[in-house]
Amino acid sequence: MTTRYVLARLRAEYGRLGPAERKVADYFLDQSERDGVLSISDVAIRAGVSEATIVRFSKRLGYSGFLDFKRAFLNERLQTREDLVPYYEKLADSDDPSTVLHKVFSSMQESLRGSLEQLDPASFDQAARWMAESDMVEFYAHGGSGCIVQSAVFTYQRLGIRCTAYVVPLQQLSAAELALPTDLVVGVSHTGTTECVVQAVRRARDRGVRTIGLTNTPGSPLAQAAQVVLLTADSSRRLISDVGMSRVAQVAVLDALGVAVFQLLRQRRNAAP
Repeated sequence: MTTRYVLARLRAEYGRLGPAERKVADYFLDQSERDGVLSISDVAIRAGVSEATIVRFSKRLGYSGFLDFKRAFLNERLQTREDLVPYYEKLADSDDPSTVLHKVFSSMQESLRGSLEQLDPASFDQAARWMAESDMVEFYAHGGSGCIVQSAVFTYQRLGIRCTAYVVPLQQLSAAELALPTDLVVGVSHTGTTECVVQAVRRARDRGVRTIGLTNTPGSPLAQAAQVVLLTADSSRRLISDVGMSRVAQVAVLDALGVAVFQLLRQRRNAAP
């Protein structure tokens, strides 16, 4: 397990934690900065949970146990990197506009760093190659993610990538029924639980169409439905809801994917006799 961006991983898994495990997560997200190096019994007291819950919490995040998690957490907390902007926990009622500006940008930068850590290079490479090989790329998304994929389609088409976006739930399932094996379906959902997107991606996969899921939640229904999963990391829980942190990583991943596909297509053209 990597020792970098532990908090980003924690936030990505937050929605899948049980009530007791969330108390542990809340402690490390909101209070631990003020405490020193703690034993498992100290954390249990401060979080108001059992030691068994802390062990279960650590393993849920992919660590062998609490000591493994604590080592990674402390390594991240004690790192001093000049390229990092100041870390902010949350907005305060007294914050002036300039302070808000810095806090929002700080959270966006953290979201991008965390997402770069979360993304599996092999999965990204596979997604790009599938997209370059496809006759048509179909994006399925809804709500805020729907706006993101509509913008991505505009960018992709300018890069020479044949694609379209379906952001209306009824259209998504119909499109999945008509998709060809030579097409590619990309489902985008921050939570990974958007039912219409999950159903359409699952149906396309059942029909032999290649599928990719872009989500912030490992193990979510979308992550389980798609063949290739691209994971982002979100830091928006620390600020107010829906201020962009949950979307900035989606934009970055889709932009990077489009550029990667453009490169693959250009390489293919240059190699042609």
